[in-house]
Amino acid sequence: MSERRSRWLPPSTDALAAPHYGRMLEEDVHNQVMPYQTSPDTYVLDADGAQSHEVGGALSLDGHGSGVDDFVRDIASCLLTQPEVWLEVWFTGSADLSSKFGVCQVHGVVRKHDGRLVQELPAASDLPDWVTDDGTWGSDVELDGARMIQVRPPTAYPAAILREVMLGLAEIRMPIMPDWALAPIDGSRRDAPFFDAGEANRTERLAVAQITRPIGWSAREWIFGGGTSRTMSEFYRRWRDLHFLHFLASLREQAEDALRKVLTLAGDRCDFVASVVTNDVCTPDEVSEIIRRFENGALPVKAIDDIIMQRPGAAGVGQRQVV
Repeated sequence: MSERRSRWLPPSTDALAAPHYGRMLEEDVHNQVMPYQTSPDTYVLDADGAQSHEVGGALSLDGHGSGVDDFVRDIASCLLTQPEVWLEVWFTGSADLSSKFGVCQVHGVVRKHDGRLVQELPAASDLPDWVTDDGTWGSDVELDGARMIQVRPPTAYPAAILREVMLGLAEIRMPIMPDWALAPIDGSRRDAPFFDAGEANRTERLAVAQITRPIGWSAREWIFGGGTSRTMSEFYRRWRDLHFLHFLASLREQAEDALRKVLTLAGDRCDFVASVVTNDVCTPDEVSEIIRRFENGALPVKAIDDIIMQRPGAAGVGQRQVV
């Protein structure tokens, strides 16, 4: 991994840095993509020919988290706001497996017409003042395509849809009451027109519900409160929550596929065979089957609520081999 590549800052995502609702959604994806488990790890890694904890430690994308759980969580979070994620599996000559290989996210990857992958580094003028200009910025870094892994959002939730969701949430600004509506309260104006805060609140809830309908997110049940509770049935509430589970499972599936590719590349080079199993973690197809049974009335409400809460054993999917 070149020094220039490791120090490059990702491009600004201010357009997607949605206040309030956007941040809430990002937190929910990061926290809920990993179902609640009674065991310490959702994904259990075993590496034949290597120390499993060293292999898990090498999976850290940011140098802080480690292990399969954090890898899956980080990839899923990235896919929410990025149209694609490029990973590089890097190797050194170290005898210590934990520093012999690793994986990092590479920003600014472009595929040339001849099939080559390069990283386009920003010009020095586009970097913060504290970054030293050593004359190497603004050029391209050749990438080894054999060590690069591309991860894209799920087919059912393409990048264009996710971008619309995030941009739509960014347009909903807080607080709900404009300055002129607050004027009578603070005494700065007595002739301000009437402002119906209750109706504004209801309109905002419906707007959030409409924007996030493609992924099923309910803003932590907030969209179902207030006046909107009269227009959303209990069936619809659970239907949306199940679709958000499908969204999380779809992000998780993409991260699991990236995990398989990383461990295969690293295992071939570092001479180990890794396996990963998980328990009570649904695939998108399994969630789709749960939704179908729910729509047909084949599952009781209590069972659905336990599945939505991702309680251990609720979905009844058992153990699954991931790698």
